[in-house]
Amino acid sequence: MQRIRWRCVMALSALTLLPSAGLTNAAEIDQGTWEAGVLVAIANYANDSTLDDSITYGGRGAYFFRAPHGIELDLSTGSTDSNLQGSNATFDLTKVFLNYIHNFQMKKVGRMMPLLVVGMGKLNVDDGTTSDWATTMQVGAGTRVSISPRSALRFDATVFRWRGDGDATPRNSYFSIELTVGWSFFIASGA
Repeated sequence: MQRIRWRCVMALSALTLLPSAGLTNAAEIDQGTWEAGVLVAIANYANDSTLDDSITYGGRGAYFFRAPHGIELDLSTGSTDSNLQGSNATFDLTKVFLNYIHNFQMKKVGRMMPLLVVGMGKLNVDDGTTSDWATTMQVGAGTRVSISPRSALRFDATVFRWRGDGDATPRNSYFSIELTVGWSFFIASGA
């Protein structure tokens, strides 16, 4: 597992350096544009949830019905350990979100495009014997750094709220923070 994490960190570090390599074309998001991408996320869960920090991997797809407005489906999966001392419990995590995205397409900013994310979804916490699909709400912000007219690095920070079921996790409300790095590709619909 450490080898996979190390390779992901190295690949994303290399991709982060690409925007400074003299590429000047900004990615454009117009009406009818599709966005598809891959992501790596680091989540910090509330201590009372008994979940340790996790790294998840996934993908996202979005459709922009107006230039600044879009709907996104975000899927990710990973695993984590219990943060309780002496516990050997491990948890499989699956996150499914439907998000609204608002892009702030500002003039003369160059290759950066800030964005706002608001969404609802489900977080599944599976400890091997019980599974908890918790309804989740999230809000966050981020930015895209254009690599070319059709691709960009995307950095998001979100806060999400969810409730445990009393079996896999304690029955409480939790706030969690997630930092996401992704690589997005844009496909124009031709409209």
